[in-house]
Amino acid sequence: MRSITTVILLTSMFLSYGQSVIGTSYADKKSFTKTAIKHLKKYAIRSNVAYMDEDYEQAKFLYDSLVQHCLTGTYLENFKLNTIGKGKLFTEDIDIPMILTTNTTWCVLDPTKGEIPALNDVAHTNKKKLKVIALYWGRKEKVEEIAEHYDENIIVVYVDERDNRNASLVEAIKHTLGNPVTLFIDKDKKVVSIKRNSEEVKTSFSDDDEKAYMKYHQWYTDNVGALFSAEGKSTVKSDAVVEVNEEKK
Repeated sequence: MRSITTVILLTSMFLSYGQSVIGTSYADKKSFTKTAIKHLKKYAIRSNVAYMDEDYEQAKFLYDSLVQHCLTGTYLENFKLNTIGKGKLFTEDIDIPMILTTNTTWCVLDPTKGEIPALNDVAHTNKKKLKVIALYWGRKEKVEEIAEHYDENIIVVYVDERDNRNASLVEAIKHTLGNPVTLFIDKDKKVVSIKRNSEEVKTSFSDDDEKAYMKYHQWYTDNVGALFSAEGKSTVKSDAVVEVNEEKK
């Protein structure tokens, strides 16, 4: 009789705990796009004032504050995106960590040098544990020209604002964060970090192809390592909770 009662109590506790976890993991997640849009107007006003006053230090402080205190730790919703040559992409179908790079077609001066070759190698090296998405704001035909230079392990997608689709994504990333910008996202779609490529990777016209490549390769490698490290800490934390619960039984 005691064993039956124990089983019933443990089952009840498990169900209650499961409902609690489910409520936390879904209901309490902060939306990346909604959070970005919520802060966009105030950020844009203050940022514009800083640039008009040529106070670039204040402008950087405002951007960094928005990223670190408002957007980091939010969750990317599911988006349906047009790919180049691979049909539709639903971000909810990705179950491993991901990199989402964003850019405009007119910003890419030479796709055969620097950033794209470096990203190709990082994507190929980590193809089994990392999904890389290159998102371009622009017309399909322009993106197709650039897509030819990407590794097969990178999914190239585009958002043409004339279609009036993914308006929230455009506002959240392009209008709020600018471009080029890269989001490093874990397997649960949590935004681990947001980086402005051109500001963090200092290249110049005097850099030869190899030097520019090495700068971007190191930058991507370091940030992917940090993403995997954050993923590992999350796993270790979960395991630790299990061990503590086992000790309490």
